[in-house]
Amino acid sequence: MQDKRVSVIVVVAGEASSLSDCLGALLEQEYEAKEILIVCRPGIEAPRAVPGTRVIRVEGPADRLQLANVGLRAGKGEVKLVLSSEYVPLGKDWTRRMAEPFQDDEIGVVLSGEVAPAGSGPFGLVDRLLKAVGPSDGQGERNGLPERDYVTVRAAAYRGRLLSDICYFNPSLGAPGGLVDGALRIEGAGYRIVENPAALVVRVGGRSSLGRALREGIEYGRSDAMLEKEHGLHWLNCGVFAAALASFLLLPLAGLSLPAGVILSGAIFVWGVLLSLRVPFTRWEFPAAAWNFVVFVVLILLLRGDWRPDLFGRRIHPAMLRQWVWLVAIVSSYLLVLAGAAAGTARRVLRQPGGLRYLLPVGALSLGWWLSAGLGYVCGAVGAKRAKDEV
Repeated sequence: MQDKRVSVIVVVAGEASSLSDCLGALLEQEYEAKEILIVCRPGIEAPRAVPGTRVIRVEGPADRLQLANVGLRAGKGEVKLVLSSEYVPLGKDWTRRMAEPFQDDEIGVVLSGEVAPAGSGPFGLVDRLLKAVGPSDGQGERNGLPERDYVTVRAAAYRGRLLSDICYFNPSLGAPGGLVDGALRIEGAGYRIVENPAALVVRVGGRSSLGRALREGIEYGRSDAMLEKEHGLHWLNCGVFAAALASFLLLPLAGLSLPAGVILSGAIFVWGVLLSLRVPFTRWEFPAAAWNFVVFVVLILLLRGDWRPDLFGRRIHPAMLRQWVWLVAIVSSYLLVLAGAAAGTARRVLRQPGGLRYLLPVGALSLGWWLSAGLGYVCGAVGAKRAKDEV
């Protein structure tokens, strides 16, 4: 594999503060048969006269996925290695380790492992959260390389003609959705996606923040809606969290107007029926609408048949009482859904190195993240409908 040419595509999507570290590590690689392409927007300061490198500036707005597409098209290597500028390869044999697995003709993508800077913990809060809600790591192992069902443009190598033969990443699905779509197409073409634990990168740039977490949540939710339209795939099932977000308006609205609250609850119930939203913490397809009804029945059974609470000195009519129980059932069922999603996130955080320390903050952050993903899902669904109407 030493004689195969490798195109290393460095994607600078944000600030370029860590670009020099990334580029320095690449220039020290012992693998000589390579070209280095730096893809960035015009405002980014990139080195202009470094031997063995070429700078490609992309005019106009472009996200990380679009920049990666430009580099992948421009690269001439038999292996195309995409690396985000916030990551620095560890060891002078990183390029060789990323290229070696392509001796197996079935392998289409090789993902790099990731470690943390010394003394900083493996990930920040946002990075831990995204790893906990993202694709599962457990896909088995073959020939010593763990199998994966996702791809990335952070640190990954692609077989030279793979994306041009199948398709490049689709940025209209959002960055997360474009990567999921790419993985589905790559696996559908019969190629394997593996990770090489011996090839490691360390993140030295980029900052975690609450604002970034919520923006990521909205983007993931939007991508989830677009993937549902494109592939009929409930990737993260963010539609159920859109319903959860709407359910929190029920009780305040019902306090002002009970009929309005009942109408909104009916709309949420129908939403769960039409979209066949599944409850995230079950292992089978359990529609959210059915879950709403189950909680309602349980609450009715728990109440005494002769219970008639007073409201401002007046007995509540049984029909009105059932309406309030229905509203409470809708809200509480989605609270349980959120709690289940947060618990699942917490379990995956615990499996991360040093996860116990971050369990509570990441678990609390995940509640807001899932709700922001629900908001993103609504935005994506509306955008997909508009695009369809325009066509």
